[in-house]
Amino acid sequence: MSTTKPITPQTFIRNKTIPGLIMIILIMFISPLDACRLWATISLPGYTLFDSDNELNSGIRNELIEFQHQGGCRENSWPYNNHNGWAMVYYSDEGVFESTQLIRSALPAETDSITYNQFVSQMLSVESQSMIGLGHVRKASSGATDVPNPHPFIMTFNGKTYTMAHNGNVDKTVILNLITNNGTDFSWIDGHPPQTFGNGSWQEDEGWYYVVDSELIFLWIMKNIIEGDDDTFKGLHASLSMLELEHPYGKKNIIFSDGSDIYAYRSTISTTIDLFYSNATFVNPEINPMDYHYSVMSTPPQDGEASQLNWYPIDDEMLVKLSQDGIEEYANFPDYVIPPDEDGHIPQSIGLSNYPNPFNAATTIQFELQSMSHVTGQIFDLNGRFISEISNKILPSGTHQILWNPQNASAGIYLVKLEVENQKYSNKVIYLK
Repeated sequence: MSTTKPITPQTFIRNKTIPGLIMIILIMFISPLDACRLWATISLPGYTLFDSDNELNSGIRNELIEFQHQGGCRENSWPYNNHNGWAMVYYSDEGVFESTQLIRSALPAETDSITYNQFVSQMLSVESQSMIGLGHVRKASSGATDVPNPHPFIMTFNGKTYTMAHNGNVDKTVILNLITNNGTDFSWIDGHPPQTFGNGSWQEDEGWYYVVDSELIFLWIMKNIIEGDDDTFKGLHASLSMLELEHPYGKKNIIFSDGSDIYAYRSTISTTIDLFYSNATFVNPEINPMDYHYSVMSTPPQDGEASQLNWYPIDDEMLVKLSQDGIEEYANFPDYVIPPDEDGHIPQSIGLSNYPNPFNAATTIQFELQSMSHVTGQIFDLNGRFISEISNKILPSGTHQILWNPQNASAGIYLVKLEVENQKYSNKVIYLK
C-alpha cells in the first residue's frame, strides 16, 4: 500500500487571517514584476507557421525575438528578467514528437541564443509543417529552480497531445485537495505523479517541496478532460470553475492546447493586464496586410512588425479560444453555463432556484408550475455526467420544493435540469464540503 501525503484543510479567502491577507496584497503588487512570460500562436486556415520571408522583422519572428529577450538576466528590469530557463513546443499536422518538437533549457533564453534560434528556425521551416507553437520563459516561484524549464507540461491521451504553460503562483495543497477530493481518492495522482526532479517521492516533504504548482494545475485540468469524455472546453470549464472557487486569490494565467486549438485564460487580483491576444489584423491595414497567425503573449513587442498588430487585453477570469475557425471570448468563464442543448436556449419561466447556494449539506430546489405537469429532474456535473434523479412524476400546479442531499458526490459545481412538458430549465448550484 502506498503512503499518501496528509491533506491540509482548505482555507477560503473569506477566512484568511490578517497575515494571509497581507500576503495576498503583496502578491497583488509584486506579481506583475515577478512572473514568467508566455507565448503561443496558431496558423490561419491554409497556412502553417512557415515564415516564407525568413526575415527577422516578420511578425512571428518579431514576437519570438521579443520573447527571447524576456527570458533574460536583467534583474530589476521587468519583463526581461525571466532567467530560470526557457522551453518551447510545436504541433505539426501529425501531432507532437517530443524528441524533436519539444525543447527545454535551464539557461536563460537570451543567453542560450544559438539553441533558441536553431529551434525557432526549425519550428518555422517549411519541413516542420507546424500549426501551433507554445513557449515559456521562467522566473521560478514554485518547486525546483535549477532544472530545465518544466513548462510546457505535456500529456498524450486517446491520440491527442495536450500542453500547458502557466505563470503565477498558487497554493499547491489546495490543488492537491481538488485532485484527490480532499484526500479521499489518490488514484489519479498515483497514476500521474508530479515531478520532483530527482528529489524522491512527491508524497514526502522533500519531494513535495520540489513539485511545481503549475504541474498540479495541469494534472487537475487533465483529470477533468479525461473524465469528461475528452472534451477540452468542458474539462477546462469544470477545472477552472472549481479552482477559482477553492483558490480565488493568486495568479492563474494559463495557455493550454490540445493540438487543434489554443485556450488562453487570465486570472489575477492585480490590476495590471499581462495577457493579450492578436487577431491577425494590423492597426493600419492600409500599410500592413492581414497576418497569417493568431498569437497570445504576456507582453507583446513594443517595436517591430508585431507591435503594429492589434493586441487585445484578456480580462480577469476570461477565456479566449483561438482556432483556425476564428476567435471566441468567454467573459467570466468560471460562471459560464454550458448550454445543455444545441440551440443553447434555456427558458426561465418557472422560477427555478435553490437555497442555500452555495451549500454544504443539502439544498432546496424550488420551482413553480402554472398547471399540472410531468416533471423530470436530474442533477449533472459540469462535464455532463449524470449524478442523481430528483423527480420523475406528475405534479400539480403551484410552488414545489425538492431537497437534494449530494451524499457521496464530491464538492463542486452542478447543474439542476428540469424538463416540464418538453420545456427544459437549468440552474447552477455549488456544493461545498
